[in-house]
Amino acid sequence: MDFACGTGLISKPHVKTIIGVDISQGMVDQYNLRVQRESIPPEKMRAVRAEFEGKVEELDDMKFDVIICSSSYHHFESIARITQTLEPPRRAS
Repeated sequence: MDFACGTGLISKPHVKTIIGVDISQGMVDQYNLRVQRESIPPEKMRAVRAEFEGKVEELDDMKFDVIICSSSYHHFESIARITQTLEPPRRAS
């Protein structure tokens, strides 16, 4: 996942699938337009608009191996909350 993806400047289709997530529909539209212009299939790379509060039902219950977030943390009201939201649940030992 490319969290707070904006127009997708750092998203590269060098993985099986990449999903950009942004709160701004305008940024999501620009991201998806770029993907379309580069002839990348949406199954491989696309963006969706979401508030992303860490609820199980968000993003169709997708799981991510890696979550990146570049040049966005200074926009978040609570860095601790957003980081905790992005962290995977801890397994019991």
